[in-house]
Amino acid sequence: MLSGLSLATARRLWFVPELLVSGDPSLGQLPILTATAESGQMTIGFSQLVVAGGEQRVRYDSLFDHRGFRLPESIPGAHVLLRPRSSGQAWIVGRETDESFLIARDPSIGRTITTDLLVIELGSA
Repeated sequence: MLSGLSLATARRLWFVPELLVSGDPSLGQLPILTATAESGQMTIGFSQLVVAGGEQRVRYDSLFDHRGFRLPESIPGAHVLLRPRSSGQAWIVGRETDESFLIARDPSIGRTITTDLLVIELGSA
């Protein structure tokens, strides 16, 4: 969560209208244990299965602000706020990096949704 002081000391802001969000959230990892018997020998195996995991990676340099200017390749201390434009929820997955962020939508919607972004440069800590 951003404090009022963080917003007041922000270095740059970009408003990015109408980003199409199609990524589904990862539902986690499921442990899988398998046992097979062949020729009198028992083999036991263990693995992890990632369920879904189709988050959408968005690079800042692939975005354009409301005036048509491309965002920089790297934004130090970036923070992204979402404003939905269509029904359905979208959210940032994990933390934003200086080059990109992951975004996902509610998988129950079953379609792409539209959201506006406010990208805030807070600088390095």
